[in-house]
Amino acid sequence: MKFEAKKADIVNAANQVGTVVPRSPSIQLLGNLLIEADGSELKLTGSDMETWVCVKIPATISEPGQTTVPSKIFTELAGNLPGDDIQIEIGDGSQMIMRSSKAKVTLNCADASDYPRIPEMTSGDKVILDRDTLIGAVDRVTPALSDRMEDKRELLGALVSIRGGTFNLVGTDGQRLAICEVPTPGSPEVEVIVAGTVWRNLAKLIGEGENSDVGLAFSQNQVGFEFGNVKVVSRLIDGEYPPYRQVVPAKFEYKVIVDMKTLLSALQRVNIIVRQSSRKVTVAARDGELVCKGIAPEIGEVEEKIEATTDGADVELSFDIKKLIDGIKGTTGPQVQININGPLHPVLIQTEGDDTYKYILVTQR
Repeated sequence: MKFEAKKADIVNAANQVGTVVPRSPSIQLLGNLLIEADGSELKLTGSDMETWVCVKIPATISEPGQTTVPSKIFTELAGNLPGDDIQIEIGDGSQMIMRSSKAKVTLNCADASDYPRIPEMTSGDKVILDRDTLIGAVDRVTPALSDRMEDKRELLGALVSIRGGTFNLVGTDGQRLAICEVPTPGSPEVEVIVAGTVWRNLAKLIGEGENSDVGLAFSQNQVGFEFGNVKVVSRLIDGEYPPYRQVVPAKFEYKVIVDMKTLLSALQRVNIIVRQSSRKVTVAARDGELVCKGIAPEIGEVEEKIEATTDGADVELSFDIKKLIDGIKGTTGPQVQININGPLHPVLIQTEGDDTYKYILVTQR
């Protein structure tokens, strides 16, 4: 194998596929990335046996071939070589020679025949979403996903539910529920659970590029994403997702409307005080204002009053400060609407007048 490619292209591709390469792999080969040279394209692939990321870049290929190299070391070496172009060839046996300008590096590599190839998704349901819309939905829902390995596997992923021409992305950790809706007219009916690690890496993988559309494909046990030169395939999470629609209250007693930036700023100040202790914020709605208060006996306390439309409410609620901030950040308009039934009932947070994002958060005693 022998080829030449732009240094920036190689480094960007290696960083992208490296998002799924395990740091301490149970199988040594999974700590490598796969490099395949053929025709006029160089293909880099990384995998942890659950998710595969494949990136294609242009290259001048003198001799086709394939090999695997340690992901982290290869990426760091490529990024630190001088010059704008890198020439790579496989020398005797199991060594890769990397040249750029006056630098030469020899790196041990391993046979590619046993490396897990990215699965082909030739059939299944497909849908196309605008990239920015998809990333926006992911950014708003993933904070609600559980990251505790002791939780049920279903809670470690986000539900994709496509019904009636609407793409719903849903996440919950048992204490909160985030739902983001995106219109997808003519789309197939789908209900699958996709691992949270896939969603968290997605913005890094498709965040740049000329294309604006992301292709999603669903098979019986896999999901695929395709965007320009990037392809991602991941195994679906087996299991039954919690019946989230039953969690959304049908009606509320009070509707509080407040400026989103003002409320978020106040909560961030409260967070400075309580984040290392109780992580608890008290929010009282009465007489045309919200009062946000946090106390940490070993540090101090903070209280801030914010002008709001309180709809006749006279109620005090307590929340986990981080989870409340996550919900407020998910809103997109100038005004945030907090729907309330009482101090012991979950609240619904959304952008005023917009039902496409719903964030249900339980209160604390």
